[in-house]
Amino acid sequence: MSPVDSAPAREAAAEVLPATSAQERLWFEEQLDPDRALYAVPCLLELTGPLDREALATALTRLVARHEALRTGLLRQDGRLLQVVLGPDQVRAELAYEDLDGGPGPAVLADGDLGGGPGPAAPAGEDPGGRPGPTARALERAEREFRRPFALARPPLLRALLLRTGADRHVLVLTVHHTVCDGASVAVLVDGLLGEYARVRRGEPAAPPPDGPGFADWAAWQEERLVPERERLLAHWKRALAGVTPLALPTDRERTVAALKAGAWVLCEKPLCLSQAELDD
Repeated sequence: MSPVDSAPAREAAAEVLPATSAQERLWFEEQLDPDRALYAVPCLLELTGPLDREALATALTRLVARHEALRTGLLRQDGRLLQVVLGPDQVRAELAYEDLDGGPGPAVLADGDLGGGPGPAAPAGEDPGGRPGPTARALERAEREFRRPFALARPPLLRALLLRTGADRHVLVLTVHHTVCDGASVAVLVDGLLGEYARVRRGEPAAPPPDGPGFADWAAWQEERLVPERERLLAHWKRALAGVTPLALPTDRERTVAALKAGAWVLCEKPLCLSQAELDD
């Protein structure tokens, strides 16, 4: 049976469902370092033009109500990790607001005046006091927001922060946890938010929920198919690795007690023309 076949049955059942294997892995890694946001999916939008904050907050609430993944939390119970999908009326996403410019507040948005794009494009600059400009401060504030950990048992696993950087200029900081969102889903989230904003401004009702199975249906289908195989493989590797002593592999430096999670870019220049042997390597 496919997720499509199981979707109607899931809708009539309780809103507690098995977590996927990917969610289990991400949840486990977060428990090892709960004070760090290891799997936050960040998104920055520069909004230009007068802004209706109340309409944007309403659009955010509609977006969360429309997508069950955004209303999902993870809870461990009786040794199993479960998805807890709250109803549309049980969870509300808050739109936090900070004024980084200090000027007068925003006016109400005129229809069609809101623009969105991937990340602020205005130069940072400095104010007359020599401090970083509002856009630079917005980027610094966004970085701190992205590093703030989530409480995975308390949905929504989505945070929204609106930063005012000038007259009719804002930066919207969206942070979603990777257990309920991936990189490809960010475009869907942004399009849905801007679409709902336009509907709110026009006085239209919210868009209907997407047709077909949701992510929780996929999780239930995966659980049904993979549990027997997973138990067989787990039993096999327990037998195969019983009594094995961990190897002390040589490294170029002593291993730290805690994982650092720090990364770096390593640039390697290659000549434009390479031999076939080098290409084969």
